[in-house]
Amino acid sequence: MGIFSKVVAEPKQRPRPPRNDMSCSATLVANNRFYRAELLNVSHGGCKVRSLEGPLGPGTRVQIALEAFHSLSGTIRWSREDEFGMQFSTPISDYLLAKWNAQLEKGRSSGDMAAERGPRDFWGTPRRIIP
Repeated sequence: MGIFSKVVAEPKQRPRPPRNDMSCSATLVANNRFYRAELLNVSHGGCKVRSLEGPLGPGTRVQIALEAFHSLSGTIRWSREDEFGMQFSTPISDYLLAKWNAQLEKGRSSGDMAAERGPRDFWGTPRRIIP
């Protein structure tokens, strides 16, 4: 019986890039609206975000402004309740990820991120590290 059966190859899965747990505030722009959010983790190709102002569905094009980093564009790939995964339009390099993480750590240790005259989000409120 095994002579006449076809061997079905299992599909190859790409290894998932490592995720760096980073917690910082973020502002999303989607559908001509601003959303407050929290970054949960990041990899070269995307990030996991918690929306503080309602869900965004898969396929939505977004721009995300992140604390201590420039803004990035991408597409939402999955969504569960208030969390979603975003794929960046252009992947982030190891160098930029390390530099960003160092800037976040520096801000945590010096308290600059929470200072009144420090960086502000789109609403003008001081940006802060979300523990």
